[in-house]
Amino acid sequence: CLGLVQGNHESAITRHYERDIYQEIVKDVKRIGGFSDDTRLDLGYTGWLILRFLRGDESVKHLPSSTIKINLHHGFTGGRLAGGKALSMQRWMWTHDADIVLFGHSHNTATMMEAVEEVTGGASPTVRHVHRYGAYCGSFLRNYTMGAETYSEVKGYFPQPVCGVEIQLRPHAEN
Repeated sequence: CLGLVQGNHESAITRHYERDIYQEIVKDVKRIGGFSDDTRLDLGYTGWLILRFLRGDESVKHLPSSTIKINLHHGFTGGRLAGGKALSMQRWMWTHDADIVLFGHSHNTATMMEAVEEVTGGASPTVRHVHRYGAYCGSFLRNYTMGAETYSEVKGYFPQPVCGVEIQLRPHAEN
């Protein structure tokens, strides 16, 4: 576990039952994972995860390195159709300098890719496209169970696949 994002369900439990289930989960993940108490895993509703990869032997100075910046957000978009969610993700990807953006909340799974331009070099600059990847992380909430009145049924949600997104990191690859 590299980080935990808080959501509206955890906030509602705290508000209505005076129990901070989010911090309890964070504490237990640290305990089970063997992390020290001062390890920061709790990101709140949104946060950044910066992964730095070194290539080679750690004893060598100036190792080639690669950094992947991930912006995590509980999610804030609603609606039953994909268009509004895609627009929210696209705007976020254009306004946050992240290689990967991950959203939750909407109980759907979707991925998208955008590109932004950047200028590199000094006397003879070059323009290159930098790819940014976004994903709605999916849901493990089963809806439409025969004989049960679930939240999804009450709210009239469309059936959604029960799944998540798999991300393969290639730290030293170009886009």
